[in-house]
Amino acid sequence: MGTGSKKIEPLTRRCGVPDHTLRYDERLGLIPYADRDVSGRRASEASILT
Repeated sequence: MGTGSKKIEPLTRRCGVPDHTLRYDERLGLIPYADRDVSGRRASEASILT
C-alpha cells in the first residue's frame, strides 16, 4: 500500500470500492482532490461524500 492508504481505507469501505478506484477518480477530476497533511497523506477523505 502506498502513502495515504490508511486514511483512504475507511472511505473505500463506505463507498464499497477499492482504494485505487478513488485515487483514479481523483486523478481524472471525477472527485475533488483531497487535502493532504504535511506527509502527503489524505486529510479529509470523508468530505468528498457530502
